[in-house]
Amino acid sequence: MANDEKNKRKEERIDFIQATYYKIMDGESGIDECFLNNISTGGLSFDTREKQVKIGDELIIMYKIGTHLRRDTLKIKHVYKIFNNWRCGGQFADADSEREQMIRKYIEHQNARQE
Repeated sequence: MANDEKNKRKEERIDFIQATYYKIMDGESGIDECFLNNISTGGLSFDTREKQVKIGDELIIMYKIGTHLRRDTLKIKHVYKIFNNWRCGGQFADADSEREQMIRKYIEHQNARQE
């Protein structure tokens, strides 16, 4: 089943580990810490200790890719418990060719380092 899930992905994803912050766009939530797991041109995955994130939520997430600080909107597609954290994954809510180009370059760079 894991292979079926992986085969549904449109874009290659790669490990992307960094501590950062997110804010749910509900007008009520504060800023919470999270730890990014992976990234693709379509979205990213992160862990948080807070259970407040729900499928369908939109949130602003900050992260650094290369020397660029990004602040993007993410639409949450899955949330599940893993160890003591909640793993959340989502798609970028809007198209952004600059972001896609930065992520593609990052993936190419990381793949070249592994060869």
